[in-house]
Amino acid sequence: MKTAKALRKIEKYQERLKDGKADQIKPKHVHQMIEKLTTKEAELVAELEETTKPGKLDRLNAKLATIRDRIEEANWLVSQV
Repeated sequence: MKTAKALRKIEKYQERLKDGKADQIKPKHVHQMIEKLTTKEAELVAELEETTKPGKLDRLNAKLATIRDRIEEANWLVSQV
């Protein structure tokens, strides 16, 4: 994970939270997001197994990589809130 970038985002969030411009992020909310991302990941893996077209395989692999990055970021965020 891009730690420096994520830490800047956390700092900005904490400033907005302090100013009353943001709502508190609760671990429950992050876990719900992880569930949604995990479901989407499973759907992409299933679609990837059925696909034979090279172009579509590339797009699905790119989407899968993005989803996995977001899951990793969400897991990191849980440890921060």
